[in-house]
Amino acid sequence: MRDEALKRHGLFVPLCGDPRKLSLKAFLGRGEAFKLLLDIGKLDALVYAGGYWMHDLNPRNLGAITGILRAAKARGRKRGVLAIGAGPIESEKGRAQVRKALGGAEALTVRDDYSKRALETAGVRGVQVTADPALTLRSAPPGQVERILHDAGLDPGMPYMAICPCAWFKMSEFYNRQTEHISLMEQSLARIAERNLGLGLQVVFIASMAPEDLATSERTAASLKNRSKVGIIDAMALLPGQVQAVIGGAVLLVSMRLHPAIFAVNAGTACVAVNYDAKVQELCRRAGLAGWMVSPGRGDFGAEALKQADALLDDPEQQLRVVREARPAMLKALEGNARAIRRLTE
Repeated sequence: MRDEALKRHGLFVPLCGDPRKLSLKAFLGRGEAFKLLLDIGKLDALVYAGGYWMHDLNPRNLGAITGILRAAKARGRKRGVLAIGAGPIESEKGRAQVRKALGGAEALTVRDDYSKRALETAGVRGVQVTADPALTLRSAPPGQVERILHDAGLDPGMPYMAICPCAWFKMSEFYNRQTEHISLMEQSLARIAERNLGLGLQVVFIASMAPEDLATSERTAASLKNRSKVGIIDAMALLPGQVQAVIGGAVLLVSMRLHPAIFAVNAGTACVAVNYDAKVQELCRRAGLAGWMVSPGRGDFGAEALKQADALLDDPEQQLRVVREARPAMLKALEGNARAIRRLTE
């Protein structure tokens, strides 16, 4: 828990900058629990917004998140979740925690149908499916992309494709890493990179989750034959709009991560999505990417991903046309988030 966790910024009070480090023990171990309760009493509302941590793959994290929301409920504060991802919530204890934390909350919006089903199975009612606010993100100016590519050792004047890995391969294996699956995944990513290098493209690995994705990108890049045309970008060192602009400049994206795929939708870049978790599948279904989504298998998805990538390099418009048709409905769904915020601030 950051020391400045309870520092106020205008209307909002950030509680934690890294949900992976969130736990009640972090509060209790540093005397923050009492401060937190006092601070909640000063709030008008407490909202858990964005992210994908309302699941019981890690009971500690779920206990911390639901515990904070339950504390707000006990103090008579308004509560809500805003455009979150949720699930799986398999255990009876986890479902009870979620139900007690969110029952009767003033605002309950999630970004996909899978998340709604997860909360409803836990006994939460009144959940509305909206969409991820990242769909409204604006890209940084092209000049910034040139500098970023140059700093990564690439030629800004030459075409490139982008790869976004997921270090733990599948969300379900986040807390139980399978070395064999990760090794096969890296081989698949290397196979994709080698093919595109052979086509005369540069390859940029975009590591969106540090430090894990960065290490994965470095290992995969080191295995390639033509390393001089390969760059690695640490997305955590950039603004989201800059990352989206880099993806927007690519001729193709192969992504195992959700938000890089959203950035491709925003920027009009053809995308092959590797379905490493339900949230990716849900995005592909709504955004028109489902026909180019590939199963991760045991990590050996390289051949199928290359098949889809080759098709998109030949004719990206076949996908982009579908995405353009699907995008207005997703943007319309975002209005539900605005209505939820108004309920919390009235």
